Amino acid sequence: MSSSQDLTDRRSRLSADQLQRLRERMAGAGGTAGRPAAAAASRIPRGTSDAAPATAAQRGQWFLWRMDPANTAYHVGGGLGFNGALDVQALRSAFAQVVGRHDALRTVLRADANEQLHQHLQPAMASTSGLPCIDLVAVPQAERDAAHQQAVHQVCTAAFDLAQGPLLRAALLRLQPQTHHLLLCLHHAISDAWSVELFLSELATAYAAAVRGQVPQWKDPEIRFLDFARWQHQWQDGAEGQGQLRYWREHLGEDHTPLQLPTDPVRDLSPDGAPAALVVDLPEPLISGLREQARQHQATLFMCLATALHALLFRHTGQSRIRTGLPVANRQRSETAGVVGFLINTVVLQSDVHARMPLRALLQQVQGAALGALANQELPFERVVEALKPPRQGGATPLFQVLFNHLRVDPQAQTEWPGLTVDRIDFGERQAPYVLTLETVEGADGRVQARFRYASHRFEAATIARLAGHYQALLTALVETPAVAVGDVVLLSASETAQLDAWARRGTCPSEVALHHRFEAHARHQPEATALVLGEERLSYGQLNRAANRLAHRLIRQGVGPESRVGLAVQRSFEMVVGMLAILKAGAAYVPLDPAYPADRLAYMVQDSGMALVLTDGDVDVMTAVWAGPTASGDLPLRPGSVQQVSVRDLTLADELDTDPALPASADQLAYVIYTSGSTGRPKGAQLTHRNVVRLLDASAQRFDFGPKDVWTLFHSYAFDFSVWELFGALCWGGRVVIVPHLVSRSPRDFLALLKAQRVTVLNQTPSAFKQLMHVAVQEGSGVAPEDLALRHVIFGGEALEPRSLQPWVQRFGLARPALINMYGITETTVHVTWRRLEAADLEDGGSPIGQALPDLGLRILDSELQPVPIGVPGELHVTGAGLARGYLRRPALTAARFVADPDDAGGGRMYRTGDLARWRADGEIEYLGRIDEQVKIRGFRIELGEIEAQLLAQSGVREAAVLVDQAPAGARLVAFVVPQSGQAVSVDALRHGLAGVLPEHMVPAALQVLERLPLNANGKLDRRALPMPQAGVAPGGEPPQGPVETALAGIWAEVLGIVPPGLVSREADFFELGGHSLAVVQVQARAEAHLGVRLALRRFFELRTVAAQATALAALQPAAAGELDEMDRLMASLEMLES
Repeated sequence: MSSSQDLTDRRSRLSADQLQRLRERMAGAGGTAGRPAAAAASRIPRGTSDAAPATAAQRGQWFLWRMDPANTAYHVGGGLGFNGALDVQALRSAFAQVVGRHDALRTVLRADANEQLHQHLQPAMASTSGLPCIDLVAVPQAERDAAHQQAVHQVCTAAFDLAQGPLLRAALLRLQPQTHHLLLCLHHAISDAWSVELFLSELATAYAAAVRGQVPQWKDPEIRFLDFARWQHQWQDGAEGQGQLRYWREHLGEDHTPLQLPTDPVRDLSPDGAPAALVVDLPEPLISGLREQARQHQATLFMCLATALHALLFRHTGQSRIRTGLPVANRQRSETAGVVGFLINTVVLQSDVHARMPLRALLQQVQGAALGALANQELPFERVVEALKPPRQGGATPLFQVLFNHLRVDPQAQTEWPGLTVDRIDFGERQAPYVLTLETVEGADGRVQARFRYASHRFEAATIARLAGHYQALLTALVETPAVAVGDVVLLSASETAQLDAWARRGTCPSEVALHHRFEAHARHQPEATALVLGEERLSYGQLNRAANRLAHRLIRQGVGPESRVGLAVQRSFEMVVGMLAILKAGAAYVPLDPAYPADRLAYMVQDSGMALVLTDGDVDVMTAVWAGPTASGDLPLRPGSVQQVSVRDLTLADELDTDPALPASADQLAYVIYTSGSTGRPKGAQLTHRNVVRLLDASAQRFDFGPKDVWTLFHSYAFDFSVWELFGALCWGGRVVIVPHLVSRSPRDFLALLKAQRVTVLNQTPSAFKQLMHVAVQEGSGVAPEDLALRHVIFGGEALEPRSLQPWVQRFGLARPALINMYGITETTVHVTWRRLEAADLEDGGSPIGQALPDLGLRILDSELQPVPIGVPGELHVTGAGLARGYLRRPALTAARFVADPDDAGGGRMYRTGDLARWRADGEIEYLGRIDEQVKIRGFRIELGEIEAQLLAQSGVREAAVLVDQAPAGARLVAFVVPQSGQAVSVDALRHGLAGVLPEHMVPAALQVLERLPLNANGKLDRRALPMPQAGVAPGGEPPQGPVETALAGIWAEVLGIVPPGLVSREADFFELGGHSLAVVQVQARAEAHLGVRLALRRFFELRTVAAQATALAALQPAAAGELDEMDRLMASLEMLES
């Protein structure tokens, strides 16, 4: 049973009186939650000491301040605008009285000799600079606005010094004789929102008394913040505090995967982007409906608003466990009501959402979770983090990344300022400490505003506007159809839907002709034109057509006909092309059997395809391997001779007719079956028709201007569907095909020379193969100048392209000629699906833009419920239109699973589920995000390996990069491989340092290797299985540990990293290259302290990466230091990714 369900069950057992008390506490949930309650257990005693231990929350603030002293995310306050005759001296007197009344306003934080953090009081006015008055009346109007902004900036954004103070800053601006602005800014370490309201209320009271020449009639606060800090320090270790800790352990569990809310392309990874906000007034009928839903479900308006937010986050992330932070005033004890200080706490509101869950069920779950959270709100959030040790993601908050705060405006809170009209002033947003904050503000008149606060470097304003619209759609659904499933709520507005429909719309490219008929037309029109080139040999269109005809007639006489499947097992040669055309002319489909494939795979393909005949060239004896190979599941073993063999070099073929076979050919006939990798371990055969290929050529014609003058290369294996485009793209437009010998395809220098000599105009490459060609082409001594190449188009396909990696090519050859085209596609959708001509911005922005669909294809990006995802939100890419294959040969279940009914096609059309993650960009282009099944998790983080590869490519001197996941003894780790630019050396330490500056710690590879080149497979793609994976925990060679400290530490490393035998750890071995990570570092620290009796700061373990360096630092610690805790280290340990 889930924790959320358990809360619901517990709530159902409460008595009516207990429920009522809980509802009363929930009535102001969020910033106003926890209003003072009369009933409290033991009261907090008032003390007399001027010092106290810092609270857990203050220690967190101290750590954050030490890490980034200039950060303004934790500045609180605001301003008051006065109109009327302001008594400045009375205001100054009132200000001094309020500051003197509250110890927290005169507090600073300091660490003692043992690095324990304490808060200390300063004398009443020594802790502030009073209330300076800045007179802007005499400043010229043209300069006044700038002077005003400068004053606001100085008060609200200047850094605080938590150790020296003051932590309160104020100024009075005189804009006109009767117009003043009071600016007030406090550091969060001594205040919170409640404190600011209390300060301003008491300031008004003191001012009113001062202008009358009186002393305010108020009682001293019942306790001071120092008293609260001492009490909390003891309480959290007592029975009640430990009970609340048990609740949070059980409720939150062990899965702390961060929320992956989609953001816009990041231009700045720093956490201090300019803040921004969108304010939306929720319609009054909607709020009335929400209140009615709350009444019916014994909930509150706050719970309804939180429910919609959790549903929204689920729909935008696809993650089932949703957590938001919920600020609570933490003042349920009556003696805290009049205290200024940092009492506010944050609790975690958790729900487990799935697509089929009714909204009202989610409301019930959120209700139970909220009641449980508020019943356990006193335990400091920092203690929860310290106990649960969740992984940290950069500067993000642990346990939650989105904050929800529900505020209620108290009409009784306004205090009179005699003789003045007073307005609250917002002097701009602070830095955003969270990815996103939603504040819902319930006014005294019952109206509700939704304020979406965000960092502008992570979200575009239009993105937040769409997000707000989706939130409102979920609120509306909760009111009108609470039984509807979360996944069925229509999020998109009519305009969004229309936009996505327009982008997804497809046209038609009528294609009723057979593929070989297109070729035959060119053979008749230009029989003497060169069709094929291989080395010094050439074959004209007429010669090629006649040779294919002779072989086709032989195949027909041997029983080959429409829908037959014929194997093709030949080397790269003219005969390979002859064989392909002959099979098509005979009405059959060719099945590539690349002789380079393993015998087991070839045997399976022969049997699975049901072919009765194989064309060979005599150079390789494929069928001998097939006879010895295993059989497909359920099939009888093949007998030698059961599959006919015909040699394309058979001399008797000369006796066959060389005229085009007079066979009727349908565009819907099968043209080829190409086997691709399958999840079961056996390849699956994708069946493509003539129509599929012909319409690809026709649809592409609208993007290209291919013609008889073009020279193409046949670079890829004919078992890779890229070859279909290379071969027939040329032959069906009357162009020339240069067959690239295998050895030349593996030699970038020889291939570059071929491109120059043959005046190639159209080059098709996988990104991996092109990077190796580029490396040679951009070298000064390559012997090839830009004018030496005739290239018009370089077309990328077959795997994801990172445009940033093409910068060396563009610097030398530019973007105009050749044009660089990225074409996304899959075998099942006939080679290519999209088209995008790369621009200069693509090389700077990162990512993998794949553009828009070819004209006769439709693209949809859908969630798991086949609902369209909003712009910017990742989903699975689906393809519709005439490019879809028939399906998989002899795999009806798999075909039905991947080729699904198109819900938007009344004519019964299909759409193909690609398994690829993508998202719409605001301009209607698509960004490729990677394979769904290639997403990896490292210590709870969902990681796209492509993002790390892109950052490696951005490092100086790196030409190529690949990243893999290795299952090491200490857990999964990332391993990176890089190829340096020609003539440049790459330092592993420099790479790691560079990555650490732009990636969170969990995304920095544990091991990096420098290679001369990355291995490619037969299709020109990166061969990840051939990468030399380092053995985790093994440091070959090296000097053994010396002395007792090094020996002990090496043993600890071996235990933590699972190295057997321990002697493999040398004194110069790098901890992280052996498979270590931040979780393992913490274990080493703890075991070293237990074994050696001294504690080395955690950060030092990160800085000192070898046994020798760490042992030296440990040995240097004096025995007296044993057991002493470095407070900064302890805070780092509580905020880093820790593991028990």
